[in-house]
Amino acid sequence: MAYQALMRRVPMGTTASHHDVNAGPGAWLDVLEVAGTVAYDARGRECRWDVHADLGANAMLTWQGEPLVVSEGAVVRKSVTLRLAEGAAVCLRDSIVLGRHGAASGQLRAPTTVGYDSQPLFVESLVLPSPEPRPGVVGAARVIDSVLVAGVRVETSADPSVLQLAGPGTLFRFLGLEMNRSPLGQRWDQGAETVRTSWQSHPNRAVGALT
Repeated sequence: MAYQALMRRVPMGTTASHHDVNAGPGAWLDVLEVAGTVAYDARGRECRWDVHADLGANAMLTWQGEPLVVSEGAVVRKSVTLRLAEGAAVCLRDSIVLGRHGAASGQLRAPTTVGYDSQPLFVESLVLPSPEPRPGVVGAARVIDSVLVAGVRVETSADPSVLQLAGPGTLFRFLGLEMNRSPLGQRWDQGAETVRTSWQSHPNRAVGALT
């Protein structure tokens, strides 16, 4: 079964937004966010954006995220947890902007955990407790744009923005000052096409269920 879902984000103060996806064997889900999100100052109270996805064997997920803007004074926790059975694959775009134009950023904690075939594939935790530049983390960059492909590797030429994972997966990342300068739009297209091609090659595709 193949599904497409449109997701609209809303301004966040103390909002907790949880998104759980379960795709059965052979299913394919395409999620498209139609707008970004701004997290505002909530006087020290935390706002959350959580994504948790479980994919069965040979299931596929493409999730084209829009930017999350961490405004000055905001306290944000943004987590992504993906669990893939053998043969499953994901392409996820995850973009964070630290501060609105001309303003400082708030606080951010952004853990990402990806498992494949019951084994850890990619684990990362970005912690930015203050708006000051963080040498060795993101430096003076205010845009963190990522395309993560898991379950299958994207064949590409050597590039400083590309990390081939130890297992089946590829991470593309851009650190910069402006979102419109990110080159990862083409990387998203490349990653999503790799995932779709992999899914179409499975003989057991389109026999699963999604909730």
